[in-house]
Amino acid sequence: VSQSRYRHVKAFSKSDLDLLHQSIPLLDWARKAPSDGSHAADMGTALHCAVLEPERFDRDYIGKPDFGSTKAEKDAASAWALAAAGKIDLVKVDFEKVLAMRSSILAHPTAKYLLSSGEAERSIFWSHEGLKLKCRPDWICDS
Repeated sequence: VSQSRYRHVKAFSKSDLDLLHQSIPLLDWARKAPSDGSHAADMGTALHCAVLEPERFDRDYIGKPDFGSTKAEKDAASAWALAAAGKIDLVKVDFEKVLAMRSSILAHPTAKYLLSSGEAERSIFWSHEGLKLKCRPDWICDS
């Protein structure tokens, strides 16, 4: 199940229950409030994908080269933009940071072992005492 579909399923997640525990209006506000995100959140999302879903990262993300301001460089930028259509572009330095952080994580023996076999972003749905619930663990280890 895609992240988008998971989010649209009418059920309570752990985050929803945490907000409900604080106050019912807070959950309503959180569901309706727009979020512009941030650079840090975008980098975290990219790293999360790069580590846990490397095939999706390779398919969906692209590093944006540095283009200059000459006509030839502007033409190259336009050609690149067409080729990159539909992908999430990160400026070159951020793309390289994400790749370096992924390499660092996977160089750690325990992380490498735990991430060597398993499933990322599995959507789980169930009911408990008539309440529809859902969760989406980042990673479920096979080992």
